[in-house]
Amino acid sequence: MTARRHGSGPRFPALAAARRDFAEIQPRLTRWLLGGVAALSLAAELIDPLGDALKGGDFLSTTYFSVIALVLFNAISASDTVQEAEGVEVLDTVDAIAEPIKEAFEATHVHLYFVGFTTETLYAAVKEPLIRLRDRGSQTKELTLRIVIVSLNSPMGLPGALTPAPDDSGVCYFSDSPDNRRRMRDEFARKFWHQLKVLLDRVELENPDVTITCELRESPHTPVSKLYILNEQKVYYGTYGIRRDTVQVGRRGRTLDILDAEGFGIRHGPARLIGWDRTARTRSTKQIAEFHMEWFNNLWVVLGGIRPRNPVFSDADRVWRPPPLT
Repeated sequence: MTARRHGSGPRFPALAAARRDFAEIQPRLTRWLLGGVAALSLAAELIDPLGDALKGGDFLSTTYFSVIALVLFNAISASDTVQEAEGVEVLDTVDAIAEPIKEAFEATHVHLYFVGFTTETLYAAVKEPLIRLRDRGSQTKELTLRIVIVSLNSPMGLPGALTPAPDDSGVCYFSDSPDNRRRMRDEFARKFWHQLKVLLDRVELENPDVTITCELRESPHTPVSKLYILNEQKVYYGTYGIRRDTVQVGRRGRTLDILDAEGFGIRHGPARLIGWDRTARTRSTKQIAEFHMEWFNNLWVVLGGIRPRNPVFSDADRVWRPPPLT
């Protein structure tokens, strides 16, 4: 995991590049030097004339020195096996996306694109930067938000209902659950989209110097992954998990067994989100970032000409518009 870069870049690019190159070869160079010293010390123990010559001077005890050198050699060898890739980030919590989003809002023109299940995690990540954007001293002058979420009025197996098989085999069948989709619409999709628009309203009223464009589109995808694209430079990608759960639906709190698309609890090893920087020097890192950006651009264009037959958000609701002046 590499440290995040702030601002527009280093003041002296050539010097920064030289430092990066030296940092890459330094562990190997040190390992080679310590390996040579360890070999020399070991030879001094086995070859009497060489050992006598070294011990007769100011050289440290070869036995002690060889032990220290070998310990350092092994330590550096072990650390050298784990090399961080430039422009690649691993976020170990879902909430950690808030930090790179906060950094993205330092730009004059902020472009934030999102694909996910609902707008819950997006709202949590942009809440603080949008509150700060209400300050007229903010350097951000343009904000573009493009949001793609799952169409919860369309049938889907994930999330869906779980029904026990009639043969008592212990197997459950998954199927669409209108009740659970209604719960997700009301408690998540509509709720957080509304709250996000309220934040944008406050920015518009208190800092009208910022030009805001925000639109939400519904996709026929099931919730498999989430994607953040920050200022058309950094991409953060993560996948939803899948697990069985029991939830309460309806006013009477009826219990429903569901197959849930888990966004918070599932951990894929030590990682929750993987990030790639389009400005990295490594070709593969740039290609991965560009791949996700092109994927999003294609999705956004296609969804511009199609709609769900029964959308959750009307055309008037899915596009944020400045509040009327009072």
